[in-house]
Amino acid sequence: MATKGSIVNGAYARLRISGLTVNASPEDVTAALDVMEDMCAEFESRNICLGYNFTDDPDPADDANVSREAVGSLKDILAWRMAMFFGKQIPQSMDNLQRKAVNVLSGLTARTNRVQASRRMPRGSGNTNRYNRWQRYTIPQAVAPVDCTTNFITYNGILDFQEDVNYFLNGESITSYIFDVSNGLTILSDSEADGVISYRVECGSNAKDLETVQIEVTTDTGRKQNFQINFKCAESKIAVQ
Repeated sequence: MATKGSIVNGAYARLRISGLTVNASPEDVTAALDVMEDMCAEFESRNICLGYNFTDDPDPADDANVSREAVGSLKDILAWRMAMFFGKQIPQSMDNLQRKAVNVLSGLTARTNRVQASRRMPRGSGNTNRYNRWQRYTIPQAVAPVDCTTNFITYNGILDFQEDVNYFLNGESITSYIFDVSNGLTILSDSEADGVISYRVECGSNAKDLETVQIEVTTDTGRKQNFQINFKCAESKIAVQ
């Protein structure tokens, strides 16, 4: 995985090649880290889900948690933004590269809404409901929210996830936590340390579009809070995006 510092250095290298700047000072690196944090938050708001590792005080040594195929485009876009940050005139070639990089990231990660048939759409002959009665029209099913907080997993796939609840604790500690999982998911193992609940999930072949994991957390002061995590299961990685 690339570090945040390596992405920043790659962005400044692109600027040097374009003749827009010299070697970056420590202050320039700090400025680029702040710009990258804001930029990746903006991407998430547009459903370009990089999985970026956001931190309150970004450090060049931090793991960016960005997949290898997205690193180059992230460097291109950050270089373009830093050129604007320093008030440099951006050449057309860099402008074109930035637009291409945004398109690449969008194609790699952006999630789109699945369009369901409306309630006015006939189901066709031979379709019955669970009471063996003919159901004339389609009944839309609950679908997973299309945003970067929804976890994606393939049918019969097993993945590890974490839920950091420290923002809720306010200095308290967790005395217990209980999982409530929808029918299509199975929790295979779980643990908690320092306010972070780690768990391993399996998505069954019977999973629906929207599956959920709810965690009820109890603190040492008796406070309770429910956390709901949405999951979407599909046949392949491409299908879930």
